[in-house]
Amino acid sequence: NLMDPFTWNLIDMPVRGRKCVHGQCFDLKTFLSFMNVQRVRQWKCPVCNKDCRSFYVDIQQLEAQSNLGSNKLKGAAKNFQNKYRFTEMAAQHSFY
Repeated sequence: NLMDPFTWNLIDMPVRGRKCVHGQCFDLKTFLSFMNVQRVRQWKCPVCNKDCRSFYVDIQQLEAQSNLGSNKLKGAAKNFQNKYRFTEMAAQHSFY
C-alpha cells in the first residue's frame, strides 16, 4: 500500500518498525511529526501497535515508487537516495 495510515496521503519515505512483521509501511516524516506534537509519546507502530523507536526504510517500496509514473514519488525516492546511503534509521526523541 502506498498510502500512509495516518494521513492517507502518498508515502514519501516508507518505513516500518524494526519489531514489525507486517508489510505495510508508513511515512517517516508524518510519524515523527505526529510524535513531536503528542504530549505523551508512545512510539507505537500505527499498523500493529508494536514498539517503534527504530525503523527500517523499505528500499523495495522506494524503488517501486520510483518506477511509477508519478513525478512526486520519483522525486522523493531520488532525493532520499542522493542524501542518504543507509537503510536503517533510529528515532531521535526525548521523553521529557
